[in-house]
Amino acid sequence: MFFLIIVAFLTSVHLVCLFISIYRKMFKFFLLHDIAIIFQIASFYFGVVKISGHPGQPNYSVYMLLVFSLLTLFIFGYAILKSVKETSKLFTWRNGDRLLFIGLSLYIVFTVADHFWFFAQNSDESGSANFSAIKAEEVECSTYGILRVDGDEMVYRCPQGLMYGVFSNKPFIPWPGYFEARSRNLKRVYDEILEESRATIKK
Repeated sequence: MFFLIIVAFLTSVHLVCLFISIYRKMFKFFLLHDIAIIFQIASFYFGVVKISGHPGQPNYSVYMLLVFSLLTLFIFGYAILKSVKETSKLFTWRNGDRLLFIGLSLYIVFTVADHFWFFAQNSDESGSANFSAIKAEEVECSTYGILRVDGDEMVYRCPQGLMYGVFSNKPFIPWPGYFEARSRNLKRVYDEILEESRATIKK
């Protein structure tokens, strides 16, 4: 929920700036704010609203969120640099809001980087699973989550709130809306399921 509040707040900021750009006829910034809003709405639609689809499909909503946050960083970072160039001061009332927007955008970038880093540590043996169906001991999760093989253990993250692309190959669970744990029993169950599937294919 925290992540969703931040994203919604930044989207409203872009919307206000969009109308200001139209009023002042600053069409270059109008286009940038417009693109940022489109990417954010698209990320929410494809990641949260439109949850139907086939398992294993790419999670494009993460990339859309990344574009949204980078555009926000560029727009307000440019505004701060322009202000500092004109006034030779960084900490002004106007730049205070901009620094806040940049900080929130960096938070989104961090959550996306955290997502990519989780899967990058073992991209071949990572993905998502319905933990309620696996029923492994010690696994304190009863919904969809993400997991990764790490030696003789399985590292998993269980969402405690919003999850983008629940049926994709790599669902996005924004930090801090999850708890992470390790389980050898989950790794054992994973190996058993893998062996059963291999035996079925051979038949």
